[in-house]
Amino acid sequence: MPERVLTLTVLNTLVAVEGFKRPWSMEPFARRGVGEIYLRTLSKPAFRMLMRLQGVENMRAVRSDELDAYVDLLRIADQGRAFLRIMRGFERTAAKQRLYESVLCDARYPIQAVWGAKDPALKLSVQGEDVRRAAGSTASTSCRPSTSYRRTRRRRSLLTSRTSPGADAAPLGFLDQFRSS
Repeated sequence: MPERVLTLTVLNTLVAVEGFKRPWSMEPFARRGVGEIYLRTLSKPAFRMLMRLQGVENMRAVRSDELDAYVDLLRIADQGRAFLRIMRGFERTAAKQRLYESVLCDARYPIQAVWGAKDPALKLSVQGEDVRRAAGSTASTSCRPSTSYRRTRRRRSLLTSRTSPGADAAPLGFLDQFRSS
């Protein structure tokens, strides 16, 4: 199946999972019992404050009702069970880390990583660097797309897309600028 993959885009994704510690904003959701209560009692104003601290850099760029919709979506169909499964589902094993690293290292296709430059939970300087290293890059991270990346408007838009409402993305750049595919 890898021969059918044209490109891989990594969006604020963990690679070095073995030693990963959940950020404080995620930890309550990962605890059985606590997560259900936390999600059930999470008010919209409290969620907006959490997003101000962890998810949205420019709160003037996002209306309160847009953020409030996230709370409704978390609870609407299954009372948040799917969300809690995600929060609890990080497989932090050495085997999973080797798998993720091999997908990036052994890729026969171009890889790009797009990162929230100021993401306080998954930092560009830590987890972003893990992605760069796993992809075999020796160059430092860059916010400028490579010349080889300027192939299509659609791909270029991925480099300038936002990772969350009101936050600027700081792409690592198309990693094939560091390593030929």
